[in-house]
Amino acid sequence: MKRILSVLVFSILLVNLQKVSAQAFDGKGDTKLFLGYANAKGYSAGQLKFEKGFSSLLSVGAAWTYFFIKEDSNTIGTDDPISGIFDKSEIGIFMNFHLNKPLRLDDKSDLYIGPYTSLKSTGVQGGYKYNFSERFGVYAEVSQGFFNVFDFSSETSSGSSSYKTRTLISAGLTINIIR
Repeated sequence: MKRILSVLVFSILLVNLQKVSAQAFDGKGDTKLFLGYANAKGYSAGQLKFEKGFSSLLSVGAAWTYFFIKEDSNTIGTDDPISGIFDKSEIGIFMNFHLNKPLRLDDKSDLYIGPYTSLKSTGVQGGYKYNFSERFGVYAEVSQGFFNVFDFSSETSSGSSSYKTRTLISAGLTINIIR
């Protein structure tokens, strides 16, 4: 919990040191930080994402989702904290195709779809962002995993089922960061 709070405080400080943008997706050079809540098969999680625009239609990014799963005597990681963190985490990369210009949406809106791959699954995601101000907005996203890539957790781990061909629903805050 201390680490999540530290990341949040660092992100807010970083935003205050940067220039800002008014649009939900500005295209090339657009940089966003996502902080949100996620849920997969009843498992709650915190989500941190970073996205960078490369053209008016394309962005790429990285994501970390940490599931808040209570450990019991049958879960991996009770003796090894690093293993426990890995079992509860999903780390990956994604590419988004932004549909706001082709669909002629409001500048504050952004509808996007795209593939993602992580250490535990591969699939597609789609979502919607809306900016309330130059710095802050909200997002809602759904991703569907199609198959496992690498699943290092054992079958006895309570978190292993949350990564396998799952639907993840997430929502939270977006922060615009322009250098």
